[in-house]
Amino acid sequence: SPDLLQQSSETLAGRLERFILEERPDAVIATHFLSVEVTSHLKEQGRINTKLLSVITDYLPHHVWLAKGVDLYAAALPETKEKLTQWHVPADKIRLTGIPVEKKFLADLPTLETRARLQLDPSAFTVLITSGGGGIGSMKNIVEGLLGLKKPIQILAVCGTNQPLFHILSSMAVDCPLLKVFSFVHHMQELMAASDLVIGKGGGLTITESFSQGKPIILFRSIPGQETRNAFCVNHYHAGFVVKTIDEIVQKVSELLEFPSQLEAMKKGVRVIFKGDASEKIARLAQQDEN
Repeated sequence: SPDLLQQSSETLAGRLERFILEERPDAVIATHFLSVEVTSHLKEQGRINTKLLSVITDYLPHHVWLAKGVDLYAAALPETKEKLTQWHVPADKIRLTGIPVEKKFLADLPTLETRARLQLDPSAFTVLITSGGGGIGSMKNIVEGLLGLKKPIQILAVCGTNQPLFHILSSMAVDCPLLKVFSFVHHMQELMAASDLVIGKGGGLTITESFSQGKPIILFRSIPGQETRNAFCVNHYHAGFVVKTIDEIVQKVSELLEFPSQLEAMKKGVRVIFKGDASEKIARLAQQDEN
């Protein structure tokens, strides 16, 4: 219920506030808006004198990332900066760093070597379908649509914690050797590296992780708000496709299989967006004396 969510948020905020007051950090690198809000509040009260970096983990910002106590904003793209300045954030407080990802996503993982390690078909056009930790969405219908093309497409389906979906797709895989089904995984970077294309939702980190391995993405039914804003940027840079229906997914995959040059063109857009040194840039900003 809304009341329970509010109580939970207040509890988390209180615990975070106590932690910051106990630790007295020289800098806070906030990758979640709650950390931005709590740290800024403590600064405004004069209870801490801590440098606060707001790391915006989407390609276009939301107002929740803004706060009076923020010293620097780490932004993904020039479009991110432009929107922040429209909201009256001083330009000298914004740094274009890219979106940071976990270190394992920065490893050099050659496609063919990774396929061999995962015991995948080395030559098949490979599509990775992700759906978030809960396996929410129309993955079964997407898989059926791709199988219906009757083409040599290798499908890596990650079901997350959705065990019913995992069992359904595993049953389908018995008669489909190119369908590989996974539950919750800790080696998503390898699955992305082994793929030619990723199908997923519009979360900023999912997109950036896919781009870290040089893979274009098809964004399916992004949630209105942050995900649709991210989708706008992916489309603007021609680093993927934004679709609303399963038929569109199937059509796009079929086109990419038939015209590989389209896939190569999208990879160029991916390289423009992705910044592999984002974490290092942000860490250096936290240590720099801006005065």
